[in-house]
Amino acid sequence: MRRISRVLSGVAIAALVLLPAVATAQEGKGDPVTLNVTKVVEGPVPDGTTFDVQIDCNTGASDAADADAEGGPTTQTITFDATGGTQSIEVPQFQPTCTITETVDGGAETVVYARTTPSDDAFCAFLVEAASIAVSYSRAEQCSVAITNTFAAVAPPEPPPAVDPADVIQAQPAFTG
Repeated sequence: MRRISRVLSGVAIAALVLLPAVATAQEGKGDPVTLNVTKVVEGPVPDGTTFDVQIDCNTGASDAADADAEGGPTTQTITFDATGGTQSIEVPQFQPTCTITETVDGGAETVVYARTTPSDDAFCAFLVEAASIAVSYSRAEQCSVAITNTFAAVAPPEPPPAVDPADVIQAQPAFTG
């Protein structure tokens, strides 16, 4: 009987020691990452313009079977109006890499991608390309990017050509007297 109670005590102590570590490991995998996407618009934007930004996240798994086992890739699209702004999305922690691409640029002359997370943040890594930005994160954090669309200033219409004043005509009376 004493032996059974010692074994049960040992199991209970082991459970108290190991369960917090297991719970922490599971929480780290399940905690979402907040991805902040800021849209900046410069120059005159045509009325009704919208911007679509696609966020593709993946597990980093080398083959499709591993990716499916880890939750598979996810794709989300967010839309901004002509004023821009910031939107935040939650990304599953088990998908450590996201590529952000603007798929509808509203006719902007230029589109520039940039990181806005401070450069000393060791948990968000960025790869800026001409047509996208990739964000990788190593634990639950907030990572932030900006997409700037620049529109050309519309030149004011040219004034109409100057018109020379009409010549002055002196009219003579048609009758006398």
